[in-house]
Amino acid sequence: MEEVTVNELRDYLYKYLLEERKLSSKAVNHYNNVIRFVYEVTLDKIINKKQLPQAYLINAFHKYMGRL
Repeated sequence: MEEVTVNELRDYLYKYLLEERKLSSKAVNHYNNVIRFVYEVTLDKIINKKQLPQAYLINAFHKYMGRL
């Protein structure tokens, strides 16, 4: 698990879970929190929260960009 990049985690959360599996933002955020816990507590590695934002922020960004 230490070899997984932030980009791969982001793809898993937002492309696979949110877009392909059509999970709710709440469910995706749960997965996101589990990943952060495993990295920060179990593996003692810090994940930049700006690089792996909560799903509701991603949805808000897409809605905003769709208005332009």
